[in-house]
Amino acid sequence: MHETATLLLFAAALIVCVILGKPILLGLAAGLMIFCAYALWKVRKPLEVLKMMLDGVKTAKGVLIIFMFIGILTGLWRASGTISALVMLATGFFTPATLALLTFVSCSAVSFLIGTSFGTAATMGVVCATIGQSAGVDPALMGGAVLSGCYFGDRCSPVSSSAFLVAELTGTTVRQNIPRMLKSALVPTLACVALYLILGATEAADGTELNSDAAAIALGFNLHPAVYLPAFIVLALPLVCRNARLTLFVSSAIAFGLCVFVQNESPLATAQALLMGFDAAGKSALLQGGGVASMVYPGAVVCMSSAYAGIFHGTGLLRGIQNQLDGLSQHITKFGACLASAVATSCIACNQTLAIMLTNQLCGPLQKDKQAFAIELEDTAVLIAAAIPWSIASLVVLQVCGEAPTQSIAFAFFLFLVPLWHLGRDVVSAWRQKRIEKQRTPLRM
Repeated sequence: MHETATLLLFAAALIVCVILGKPILLGLAAGLMIFCAYALWKVRKPLEVLKMMLDGVKTAKGVLIIFMFIGILTGLWRASGTISALVMLATGFFTPATLALLTFVSCSAVSFLIGTSFGTAATMGVVCATIGQSAGVDPALMGGAVLSGCYFGDRCSPVSSSAFLVAELTGTTVRQNIPRMLKSALVPTLACVALYLILGATEAADGTELNSDAAAIALGFNLHPAVYLPAFIVLALPLVCRNARLTLFVSSAIAFGLCVFVQNESPLATAQALLMGFDAAGKSALLQGGGVASMVYPGAVVCMSSAYAGIFHGTGLLRGIQNQLDGLSQHITKFGACLASAVATSCIACNQTLAIMLTNQLCGPLQKDKQAFAIELEDTAVLIAAAIPWSIASLVVLQVCGEAPTQSIAFAFFLFLVPLWHLGRDVVSAWRQKRIEKQRTPLRM
């Protein structure tokens, strides 16, 4: 009873923030106070509650380091002319009508190669969003296409950290899971291609020609061929090294050198772009932003949600949910129960990693087939986490892509079509099985 009331209060705090248009961080702060109150009622030891929170925050250290590298990368790519050069290059292939489709395809390809949604958003996502802004394409549509593409590879890349986490939790291997993930995502991916092509065609009437706008973005930069090096490193280094931090660091270091030696910026001005973001004075305003400072808000969300995790683990707050999932699975299939669980855990966890771990804890006992359960986790928690407006899985991607609006999530079709397609197949399969069993049951006289 107390656990349910606590979770409902947390949900109410988030809903109020969304309705009033207040920063989600306020709702998360209120949630932290609610969970702390529950923990104090449960253990009655303030120091123990504080330790739970700190233990949770410690687990976020790796994510915070990645955020720092992403902030550095987005600032330096802008300042070095890399973004401008890539935009100029892309305008030869992109048109307003195909922009949403090519954004989804290119972000999917990059995320599959480098295995990180955040890294994809900070590189290809920024390029595509900048082109979209210059062409006057709906930023919500562009943000949705970027979000879909980023999580295509985050879900099924051979170097994805989430894919390795799922494999480790379920006792499977990434090599076993990838073919099944690609198969289960084939129809949803084709549907995404069709939807972005149709919506892109409707946007084309309002969009402008790209070439003149791209020239304005490139104005004031020396587009020496060397400015493509940071992007080349992001694409090539993952082929020989699976360390995402190293890839971001090397690309950033090269971009720093380009700022100084190619764009003739002083080391101090470059360091300022690295920390506070690129100052686009005298250049296109579309390039403004980036820097470590842009990651402060997402970092605060991570710390807060990680503190939640410590409280959940220390108090067993979510144990009551597990008892209800078994009965639910009898009505809406095991995958349906896993999907419902993933929605709940993603709303509470506010990040992908914790959502995956909590969903595994809650639904693992329901599914005896390890490989089937691995795909269920990939088709639920990995994607649903990015469909929650206050989760860092979506917040960070949209933040680094020119602060795309929250409404972008509604256009991130891949996040919804994959779980819905999986659920539909399982429901039809369960219905057929029941029909066969009914036919085999002898009629009673």
